[in-house]
Amino acid sequence: MHSSQGGVRAGETLIVNYTTRIDHPQHLVVFQNSGEITQDDLGSVLTLFRDPAFPADYDLITLFEADVSTNLDHTALVHHAIERQRTLSERTPEQTIRSALVAVPDGLKSMLELWPLFFPDSDNSLKICFFDTLEEALVWLDRRPINVEALPPFPSPPTE
Repeated sequence: MHSSQGGVRAGETLIVNYTTRIDHPQHLVVFQNSGEITQDDLGSVLTLFRDPAFPADYDLITLFEADVSTNLDHTALVHHAIERQRTLSERTPEQTIRSALVAVPDGLKSMLELWPLFFPDSDNSLKICFFDTLEEALVWLDRRPINVEALPPFPSPPTE
C-alpha cells in the first residue's frame, strides 16, 4: 500500500487502504482497495485527482479485495461522488470518464449504485458500471488484459 496519499494517520505517516497504478499505453488508472475504506481515503483520492500529473482523461477501474470494509456514511459517499466527478469534469470537460467498479462488497455496493443518479446520461460526463471480475470490466472498457501488480504505481515512489 502507498503511505503517501492519505488515509489513516499513524504518527506522522499517512497509511492508505488502496494503491493506484497507471497503464499509460491503455489510458487506464487502476485503484486497488483493501482493508477499511475511510473518509480520509476518499479525501486522498480527490487530492490525487487534483494532482496536475494525474491523467484525468484516463478511464478508471476500482478493484475491491475480499477484506474491504467501510467506515463511511451515505452522506460522505455522496459528497465524494459529486466532488470526484466535478474535479474530473473540470480537468477534462470534453471527456466522458468511464469508471468500472469490480467486486464491490455488498454493503458498499448499495451506496455506490446511487452514483449514476447524480450524473444523468444526458450530461454524458460519467459512465459507471459494476462487474464481478476484472476481465468483465476490461471488456466493457475495450481494453486488453492487464497484470495489475506489474503496472507502475502513481505517484511514483521516491528514488533513493
